[in-house]
Amino acid sequence: MYEMQLKGGTPIIEHPERTVEVVRSPEELLNLAMQSALTQPTVGSLTEHFREKFPKFSMRLIKVNLIHFDASDAINTSTKSFHMRESISKIYKDCGSQIVYYFQKNAMLLVQVQSIYKQEPSGI
Repeated sequence: MYEMQLKGGTPIIEHPERTVEVVRSPEELLNLAMQSALTQPTVGSLTEHFREKFPKFSMRLIKVNLIHFDASDAINTSTKSFHMRESISKIYKDCGSQIVYYFQKNAMLLVQVQSIYKQEPSGI
């Protein structure tokens, strides 16, 4: 991570909600975020399309400002569904329109290779 940052890059941690180390010790994700790492859960994890426990943990990470984007995880569109609309609706219902806008704005900034907005994590 340090070497990537020296070269001007910013690490993006995918699927933290599905990473055993993060689930066991969410403080690890907080430490990485404090070192400028960004994170993105899979929308299927927010909508119970993977496992029942993921949405609760994913929402917890969102509410403490440890998530910066949401991602479709639609690498293989022939066997995976996007679940984007369902995810956005759930985030809107549970967290409000500001978080939905925050994720959308950050996704746009990422594609444009611009600086991402980061909110200060509020614990874990």
